[in-house]
Amino acid sequence: MPGLMNEEHTFLYDYGGVIPQTVTISSYTTAHEQLRLSSDNLTKVMIESILPECIDPKINIKELYEPDYWLLLRHLRMVTWGPFHTPGHYICLECAKENSDNGIVTKWDGMINLADMAIVRPDDAKELVLTHTINRDKFIFLDADVTVHLNKCKDLLLIERTRVSEEQKKLLPLAASISSVEGVDFVAVEEVVDWLSSLMPADFDVITEEYTQAFKFGLTNRCNVKCPKCGGAAFCYVQVNDNYFRPTRENLTEWKKLLGNSKGKVRSGKQ
Repeated sequence: MPGLMNEEHTFLYDYGGVIPQTVTISSYTTAHEQLRLSSDNLTKVMIESILPECIDPKINIKELYEPDYWLLLRHLRMVTWGPFHTPGHYICLECAKENSDNGIVTKWDGMINLADMAIVRPDDAKELVLTHTINRDKFIFLDADVTVHLNKCKDLLLIERTRVSEEQKKLLPLAASISSVEGVDFVAVEEVVDWLSSLMPADFDVITEEYTQAFKFGLTNRCNVKCPKCGGAAFCYVQVNDNYFRPTRENLTEWKKLLGNSKGKVRSGKQ
């Protein structure tokens, strides 16, 4: 198809041959963009409709681990809309020191290069664990071992379609990751949410911290920038939402410069 960008993409996790370690990712088309715009669920439309048509060879996107999904989504954004993004804000800790606060979110029309977002990689591949058991000795009140797993894209879809109260929504990602709790039988993820809600805060924090530490690898959600005011170290958060796939005219102009003002150029490289 003329004009599409193509690049190699290497996954962070090893899928034992079920999914190739390296695939080719292509930019999505205007038809895909219309599909995205018509959907009210970015995660669902990307996993079920758009990403499967942009990867060669075809793979089961639902079986990708969550860190690989976010890396793949960033790469898709970069080959479709370019690497430049306007996050709309920044936080400068140097300015915060002068104002004696913890950091002020300042509106900003500057742009970042998504390629500059840090990726936390392990020193040894053995650190890329897929399950983790939290021993009962680490809890304050809970007297049970808890086993969690690294969420896959199919877990993200489960999270999206599960209906819980507004107060419980933030518990869903962790609930979906719980494989077992000793002495407790769960039938549905809603039951896990209720169980998490019933925990003492100290024990809930143990599960959260253990999960974060065990599965800490992958793409970070922040990018370091230079403060426009003081020139010191600042950063901005990159949110994956509708705005993520809506580059500004300035973003596209900068991408055109990067491509050397060429049209329909197809690059080959590794992400």
